[in-house]
Amino acid sequence: MPRTREAEWSPAAALEALQHEGDDEMRLAIRRYLGGRQISDADGPEAIRRELGRLLSATPPRSRRGELATFLLDRPPEPPAWMDDDLVARGQKVFVDHGLEMATALFFTALPMAYAVEPAATVLWRLSDFAGNRNFVRRVAETGQLLIDVSALRGPDGFRPGGAAHGTCVGLRVLHGLVREVVTAQGSWPDEGEPLNQALLLSTLLDFTLTTWAALEKMGVSLTEDDMEAHLHLWSVVGYLMGIDHPDALPLDLDSAGELAVLMWDHNLVDNGEPATPEGRDLTAALVDGTRRFMPLGWGRAPQTLLHWLFRPVAAPDAGGTLAQQPWVLPTTMPDALAVPAPSPILLRLLDAWHELNCHVRDLPLVGRAVRWGTGRAGRLVIIGLADHHTPGRAPFQLPPELRRAWHLPARVPVVRTARRRARAAVRSVR
Repeated sequence: MPRTREAEWSPAAALEALQHEGDDEMRLAIRRYLGGRQISDADGPEAIRRELGRLLSATPPRSRRGELATFLLDRPPEPPAWMDDDLVARGQKVFVDHGLEMATALFFTALPMAYAVEPAATVLWRLSDFAGNRNFVRRVAETGQLLIDVSALRGPDGFRPGGAAHGTCVGLRVLHGLVREVVTAQGSWPDEGEPLNQALLLSTLLDFTLTTWAALEKMGVSLTEDDMEAHLHLWSVVGYLMGIDHPDALPLDLDSAGELAVLMWDHNLVDNGEPATPEGRDLTAALVDGTRRFMPLGWGRAPQTLLHWLFRPVAAPDAGGTLAQQPWVLPTTMPDALAVPAPSPILLRLLDAWHELNCHVRDLPLVGRAVRWGTGRAGRLVIIGLADHHTPGRAPFQLPPELRRAWHLPARVPVVRTARRRARAAVRSVR
């Protein structure tokens, strides 16, 4: 069962401590793995990317990353003693029930929130394929695969050594260790504290939960408190296996997560009216351009419009919704800070009308489901696009059969869809 947090727990003190903590156990393991080899800084950031690519080329495929972690750490990390099997299973069911809407929230809310945090944007821009459309689809697919690996209906055993979720979480911990080592060896990390410190990892967990729930609320999906607690517990287990081990951090409950979210957003996000860093704006531009390729012809401005719309205020409390009176709401200035292109006025009005209608019919199962279909459609298009792009068998994106069935996704790429996708690409290439 989740442990009881001490009465004197202070979110400010916890955040301060987490900002200066990395992953000492993984740091030592990575340095043993490198065997004292020096990393050249002759070419600046390009040297970092080349070195990271060489290190990652030695990493086994995703399904075997847990084996690499076992080798590096001498033994496979165990799930936390406080892991509650029933809560994990319920948290996974929340994802299966609302996964398409959560995919929309991930691409158009959670990722932009991460790009607005300067240290996170700096690392992503320098060391990943997100920036400048460098292999954007692959990197977004890997992020989506993390979500699926830990949230699909495979039960709590997936988080124990040998399970898919365990291998993904621990493999990501190895990747973060490599990133920290490359950045610190380069000697050009400008910020105080650790790169990819535990506060940033915890912020990511909050993006996958609280930020996502706020976007779901805008899309007409109101989770119960029990569902939110279970979903938060699931991601607390993920965070633990990724290396967040500060005693005041996990497991999160709704109260502590809300306090930390408000504090982190005040501390890390750009101030109201201030632009995000150039790196954050570059990452956001790549996100908008990259997801546009999955949209039907005529809907090229849908990604930027969704991004603007999801950060607008949710319905008033009397319109219903679990989150209406919560202190953690999405910052409305985020699209402007990230220099998101102007939305489509027509689509924006349609989304507003859609939302207003949903406020009145959300309690009517069949009608409410039909109204919510539109916003979940964006997530569906991106997921199908990623699966199509990586078919047949081109990692890193694979959907388990149970999710395909639950979300009514095709088991293979139909010829018509493939031809349609190629036609869209051809038309857009000559515009």
